[in-house]
Amino acid sequence: MSSKKHVLFYWLKWIGISGVILAIGLIIYGMVTIHQIQAERDAGFAKTEETVIEKTDIVSVEHIDVFHEAISYHIVFGTTERGNDKVVFVPINDSDADMMTFNRTDMMTEQDIEKEWNETCQSCELLDIQAAMIESNPLWELTYKDEHDRHVLDYVSMQDGQRYEQLRFKRNFK
Repeated sequence: MSSKKHVLFYWLKWIGISGVILAIGLIIYGMVTIHQIQAERDAGFAKTEETVIEKTDIVSVEHIDVFHEAISYHIVFGTTERGNDKVVFVPINDSDADMMTFNRTDMMTEQDIEKEWNETCQSCELLDIQAAMIESNPLWELTYKDEHDRHVLDYVSMQDGQRYEQLRFKRNFK
């Protein structure tokens, strides 16, 4: 009887050790993959920053966002030598598309959009506001949960705050 227990213990020990080694390997693989994805993203941002400084009058970049639609864009917020704030929409994978530059003084700010949104949707929970570009229209993308706990993507014009498009997602399973 003790020899059967010994054999069982032997196999359980090796299965456990193999499981731990496999788990450690998967964790390392996940960390390396995440690091590579982040490095590729940052490398794309560096190239975009270099291109914007070279081809526009922007001399300083505040930050860069990314927006994916039919054409994906890097959205660069920067300042000119004269201190003018600008936004540049740089197509990521479409070499035929041109960069589009807008003066931020001609646009509504994130704070303006958030203030208007708060007035119209007081019982909603704002999750994020980011710049967007759909069909050559510069937009703000507001992501929030409405009073019915639906996930909402609301696209409003950067120029006048008018709604361009709204998508509401109802959660079917909890």
